[in-house]
Amino acid sequence: MKPDLLTTISSDILHFSCHSASGNRLALYLQNCRSHSPNCHTHSSSLPSTDVVSHRVPSCLCYPAADTFALSVEEALTHIHRELPFISGITISCNEATLKADLALELTVALFSAIKNSPVLCHLTCLIDSNGCFSEEGWLRLMPFMDGAMIDLQTWQADTHQWVTARDQHRVIRSIALLSHHDKVEALKLFYIPGITDFEEELIELARCLGQLPDRAQIQINRFQHHGMDSEVVNWDICTHYQAVEFTEQLRLLGITSVCQSGLEKRKS
Repeated sequence: MKPDLLTTISSDILHFSCHSASGNRLALYLQNCRSHSPNCHTHSSSLPSTDVVSHRVPSCLCYPAADTFALSVEEALTHIHRELPFISGITISCNEATLKADLALELTVALFSAIKNSPVLCHLTCLIDSNGCFSEEGWLRLMPFMDGAMIDLQTWQADTHQWVTARDQHRVIRSIALLSHHDKVEALKLFYIPGITDFEEELIELARCLGQLPDRAQIQINRFQHHGMDSEVVNWDICTHYQAVEFTEQLRLLGITSVCQSGLEKRKS
């Protein structure tokens, strides 16, 4: 199939986003996430209520929602050209192409390749916002065309990760290691849910892992909040600003200085 004919399912296009890495970015949200993450609230109100989705928490893009639409590479490029004077890059989210032949992966490779081979667009940075469940084959296909990836680390222990997301944590760790080896980790996002995630109990091992990331990688602490969440998790404790500050300081005492609590602010040395 020719790249300009590749089409996948998209749930949203944000023409101007300051929350999808540094700078003003065009963000594409593609339907294909297979992780049942309690802190994901993207379009949760439009998801179907099925036993499969609600096995953990029906609040991420596990199945096509009612407000999705087809998106081709050619159409995505049209949006990019339209906003070109105002954006510094492209971020693609929710396209967890865990299958080698996944159409979301094919579209992402084709789109990023078109951008990097265009004299007009090649200055734009191409980033992936991922839960880390890409296969190694998928990452290696993207590697020549992407500038970096922002990876979600939901928990540290494998059994906790399985309980929270209904997904295996080992692929996430392998993704982080592979991306680190190629200096492609833009950010690592730690989702902090007090009493649920196990980062504080595993602080030394976590810091050892974070210390092996490329120097440019930003560590981002995302605080769990109730707004946009489904009924199953509203009884979980939110992460307060004080808790996030305390966690940040604990990491910095262990030598992890590139930590921020929201957004992707400048690296602190």
